[in-house]
Amino acid sequence: MAASEPADVHSGFSVQQDGAPLRPLGAFEQVFHLYAQRYPVHFSLTAHLAYVVGEDDVRRATAVLQRVHPLLAATITDDVVEGCYQAYYQHSRAVVSVTTVAGATWEDVVAQEQARPFTHEAGPLWRVTLCAPPAGTVVEESSSGTTLVLTLDHRIADGRSGLRVLADLLSVLAQKDLPARAVVPSQDDLLAAVGEGRDELEQDSTEGQLSELSAPAGAPVLLRIYDNSPPSVSSLMLSVEATQQLRRACRDRGTTVHSALGAALSVALAAAGRDPARIVHPTDLRGLFNLGDAVGLCISPAPAVTSFAGAADRGVVELAGAINDQLNVARRPVVVLAAAKMLEDHLASTPDEAVAGMLAMTRVDAMLTNLGIVELKEITMNDVIDREGVNFLPVISLRALAMSTGISGEQVVGALTYRGQLQLTNTSHEPVPGLLERVAQELHVFALSA
Repeated sequence: MAASEPADVHSGFSVQQDGAPLRPLGAFEQVFHLYAQRYPVHFSLTAHLAYVVGEDDVRRATAVLQRVHPLLAATITDDVVEGCYQAYYQHSRAVVSVTTVAGATWEDVVAQEQARPFTHEAGPLWRVTLCAPPAGTVVEESSSGTTLVLTLDHRIADGRSGLRVLADLLSVLAQKDLPARAVVPSQDDLLAAVGEGRDELEQDSTEGQLSELSAPAGAPVLLRIYDNSPPSVSSLMLSVEATQQLRRACRDRGTTVHSALGAALSVALAAAGRDPARIVHPTDLRGLFNLGDAVGLCISPAPAVTSFAGAADRGVVELAGAINDQLNVARRPVVVLAAAKMLEDHLASTPDEAVAGMLAMTRVDAMLTNLGIVELKEITMNDVIDREGVNFLPVISLRALAMSTGISGEQVVGALTYRGQLQLTNTSHEPVPGLLERVAQELHVFALSA
């Protein structure tokens, strides 16, 4: 069945003027903005749908989402105010790019997406690519639907934002009404409010905490020369049984799937000759700010960076516990506030300064970004009905985040769990052969240890 045309049930939205200011970028957003002018930073999420959807339907749905989430209709303008550089989000009526690719795997499409930087002055800073099913496909077969690749610039969104946008896109395609949302405040304003409301922060000390999160000295980090070349994208999926076994082991050991993943990745990189491997773990701040599932850049300016010499000898069980402890420190408000103040005191005003600042924060061998359990509760089996009147699950499978950052040799590993299966994705211009397979092996070792 083809997806039905989404009705414009959102006529109550106020109409923004083209070029109307939304708000200034915060310090962390500004670092990403300037860094992206040297090394584009955007990411993709991939959903395999159980039905066929066309460009026109998706294009109309994206227009609705631009009225729901203001940053999805934003461009970025550079300015100088009283001698100081400042960037601003501005409203734009530019149309979201929606294109169709035939005869390519989703991995190939995602890799090509990484080679297509966004133009911040023109916007919008997101797009959708559809992978058409093979010619002659019977569309009622749930395995023969459209594959949808959603790509967003990190200057307006993070991984959890991507999940919200994907769920809302599917909701609009299913003729659901969505309320308009306000512009997400900058981290500067949010952290200031958190600091004022927590007296205990004044008595807390960061001494001995930030040092735990600092990457140890090692080989200098090098940046690739950006040449618009696509990276390698690979993926791996654990079975439902293996995922359940892993989750049980994590509960028994009082740790998390993310910590086990970090341990497995540390051992896998050590086996590939990277010992100690420096791994950055982005930290979501929505809980600290009570933001729910807001669309914006809501990750911490103080990500945990873990590194353990002799990872293979220490093993995944010991490393998982150590990583869990460090992640708990990274989430503490006092650590986040200290990092935010450091950014504000050393605010980047040029791309070169932003590159230097970003490397100081994330001089790493790998990034591990885990979006956790994804349920897409808003989209139920009742939302899509085939020609026989039978309900079915609209999203067959969901692939983990894919992204590259420009750091030479970096391995970006994305993870999420959908329909009971842990999904892994590896993106790199210099991929480590068999990396995800070794990670899966180490996760199996961890699961059997409980």
